[in-house]
Amino acid sequence: MNLQSIREGIYFGAVMSGDELISISLVSPEEEYYVFSSEFNQEYLPHVLLNLEANLPTKNGSLDCAHPNVKSRLDIMMEMELFIQRNKDRTLWGYNLAYDQVRLDKPVSNLLFDNDPHDLSTLELLLGNPEFPKKPDIYSAIKKARFRRSLGLWLADRMEETVQR
Repeated sequence: MNLQSIREGIYFGAVMSGDELISISLVSPEEEYYVFSSEFNQEYLPHVLLNLEANLPTKNGSLDCAHPNVKSRLDIMMEMELFIQRNKDRTLWGYNLAYDQVRLDKPVSNLLFDNDPHDLSTLELLLGNPEFPKKPDIYSAIKKARFRRSLGLWLADRMEETVQR
């Protein structure tokens, strides 16, 4: 792991309701991928909209499955794989990866974890748990991924300062 792998990495975020994927996002320095699953239990839609993922596309009070960002798990898997392939020289970063690995469904988990992701929470520990300036209210996958990228960049700066001392 080096500073460049942190600064130029791919960061992911996911929103789950129980064990069901609601949305997932991948963010690299050049592009972002943000989609919603069409396959979660629609009985939870009011809770999801109110508490988890306010960006979820709806139409007439239901999930808008015709929206271009609402996809099946299979489509999500294929598109994520293409994103990762386009960025194959980048390191994949998450936060509390063991938790994500357990909660994400097996195909998504396998795709992400077969790419040897690194954990930002480990970097925090190595740096003595420095206090990040402001952790936003993050309830969407895209906000999580963007925050994790900001955190990664901030931690890389802290690492660089430590090395220069």
